[in-house]
Amino acid sequence: MNASKCPQCEREVARGAVACPFCGYPLKTAHESSAETRTDFLKLTELLGFLLIALALLFFVVAYIMFFAGKVQNGILCSLVGLVLLVWGCKPFKGLFTGA
Repeated sequence: MNASKCPQCEREVARGAVACPFCGYPLKTAHESSAETRTDFLKLTELLGFLLIALALLFFVVAYIMFFAGKVQNGILCSLVGLVLLVWGCKPFKGLFTGA
């Protein structure tokens, strides 16, 4: 079978793939300098995660203000958007506490 393992998520991907279909890790540059590229990719995804978490916290603050201003529907909407951003922002850190 023509398959190799992704250096990021370690799932099997086709040998000719440009990027991993599961995590999006770029595979063509992974063969040239895998350790350096992997750390750069992790730094970028962690930075994106931190930015999304910060944006989620901002939405939670806005939701809190909306609730006390009497705009309950807007507060609920901001809370839901904040929750989605928080979950999405935590994805790069999923193995941090589980050891995976």
